[in-house]
Amino acid sequence: MKITTNTVVTIAYKLYAQDEERELIEETEEGMPFEFLFGHEEVLPGVEKALENLEPGAKFEISLTSEEAFGPELEDYYHEFPIADFIVDGELDEEVLEEDSIVPMEDEEGNIIYGVVVERKLNTVIIDFNHPLAGEDICYEGEVVGVRAATAEELASGDVEGSFNDN
Repeated sequence: MKITTNTVVTIAYKLYAQDEERELIEETEEGMPFEFLFGHEEVLPGVEKALENLEPGAKFEISLTSEEAFGPELEDYYHEFPIADFIVDGELDEEVLEEDSIVPMEDEEGNIIYGVVVERKLNTVIIDFNHPLAGEDICYEGEVVGVRAATAEELASGDVEGSFNDN
């Protein structure tokens, strides 16, 4: 079966930064491939386009520019907050505000978004809300492990049944 809209796709892959070192960023574990509903915007558009019509056993290499992947790094995504915003029950968690710490924050709609502490000043902290791979050209290398038709339940819920990705 070929990869088309409304199929469940299972892939094993390695994700690299396309820099001088070609740094390995992420990879699926042995026996734990990545599964997703094709055509439901669960992966980057460039990845979907490259995988379309492939069959199980097909190998792939997909290179994406930063603009095609997670976009450029934007200065507008850096925000400065008063340290007082991080006091909970009268106490400040010092570890949360250490440089490079990942901090969960809530947006205006109540959604949790994550940022990285870039700098702590005397009374404020600067947090970067860019995607961790913003500004990076990337490359996926892998293999299509399986393709099957999605069930009606999977299409209705948007979740793959029995997925290796469920935690």
